[in-house]
Amino acid sequence: TLKWVAHGDYRDAAWGFTLGMVYNASKFIGPSFSAFNVSLVYDYLPSLELYDANAVSESYQPVFLVGKFGGTGADSMQIMIDSLRLSKPNLTRKTENVFSDRIVLEQASSLTLGLDLGLSRHTIALNYVQYFGDYSMTFSKYHIGKRPSSGIKLAADFLLPEQMKGWNWLLLPVRLIYLDIDGLLLQAFRRQTGYMNPHYRIGGGVVFGTAIVKGIGDAAMAKDLRDVLNLPSPTGFSIGRQYTIYKRYTIGVMVFGIPDIAFRTSFGIDL
Repeated sequence: TLKWVAHGDYRDAAWGFTLGMVYNASKFIGPSFSAFNVSLVYDYLPSLELYDANAVSESYQPVFLVGKFGGTGADSMQIMIDSLRLSKPNLTRKTENVFSDRIVLEQASSLTLGLDLGLSRHTIALNYVQYFGDYSMTFSKYHIGKRPSSGIKLAADFLLPEQMKGWNWLLLPVRLIYLDIDGLLLQAFRRQTGYMNPHYRIGGGVVFGTAIVKGIGDAAMAKDLRDVLNLPSPTGFSIGRQYTIYKRYTIGVMVFGIPDIAFRTSFGIDL
């Protein structure tokens, strides 16, 4: 027997909530700005204790191999020629793996103070985030994650021209980067589709905090992982676009994002 089989269907469910408010303060900064909004949002994210009573991990390795698969330091896998039996070179033995039928996923709640500043047709948003708790995972003896302290998010929304004429053609490479093929087609037949309000958006953020690294026996590996997790970590990045057709239908596409990957699409109707 020479194999490694592992299977787990870990599950849990918990409630979280988001509570926020927005205040428009444009009248306090004069007519030069089209909008000035202050927002305050609290996100409560619950911890999850994922469990599977039937989770299993079973592996076998040749008798002349000692140590653990993927192990480090004293537990690293080594070839022991003295253990090899020439009469039965294919003998194997069952190995021990770090395994658990329970995974604890900790999620940090947060309080976000946001500022949205409108500059004519465009908007810039800046958010400061204060975190409470950890982002970490506990599996068997391992507890790895990050204890965030604060974070910053920055985003911009640009309103592009509704018609492609004159200098507006210089924006064509940008639209191709955003894969706005559908928008270009609908804009070409603007009289029939009512194409309007094309918005292009980009945003991202970073979080600061300290590393959580427990259970890793190899000191050098633990130090390397701790050094990486102590660095400012990206909380996400995305580029997206939105437009309106037939005066009441809004189409939004997230072209690329982390952690959402790509092509998340929304459809809205103005009643």
